[in-house]
Amino acid sequence: MESSMLLETIRSVKENPDEPLGGHLGFDKTFEKLRLFFYWPNYREHMEDYLRKCETCAIVLAPHSYTKQPFIPIRADRPFQQKTWDSLGLLPTSGDGFVYILVIICHFSKYVEMFRLKSQVSEELAKCLISVVCRHSVPEAALSDRGTNFQSELIDQLIEMLDIHRLRTSAFHSQCD
Repeated sequence: MESSMLLETIRSVKENPDEPLGGHLGFDKTFEKLRLFFYWPNYREHMEDYLRKCETCAIVLAPHSYTKQPFIPIRADRPFQQKTWDSLGLLPTSGDGFVYILVIICHFSKYVEMFRLKSQVSEELAKCLISVVCRHSVPEAALSDRGTNFQSELIDQLIEMLDIHRLRTSAFHSQCD
């Protein structure tokens, strides 16, 4: 096979992401895919040379540097100083129509309170938070994810009125809270 045909074969495979062999997948994956369907002498070297010159691969497959944030544990010195709250659901509907559970946890004692909810509207969440505050005390800080149910104007006003320092984690990352 001539060199121009070889390069054309590699190019057509790379430039057609919808094809079974297509896309800018990097050397190893492209090499393995081509190997299943084609062979010619020195094709590994031809591929390396072609992929080294591919601008799209250089952009898409460039090594990304992510700054890892240090893990900082949340410390509490007394009960109900800091609380975490998160919701679970959509669960199977109970006989009374409840489909969510709001979980509130004390960081110091690991005490857990759960509330059944029919929806995650901010009014229901606010009632639950007020119930816990009335029975235990106002926490200095409250940790929640960035779910829209915890970011409403009503919840913001309640947290501000009670002078609670808000801590936020990533949405859909339950390991944090």
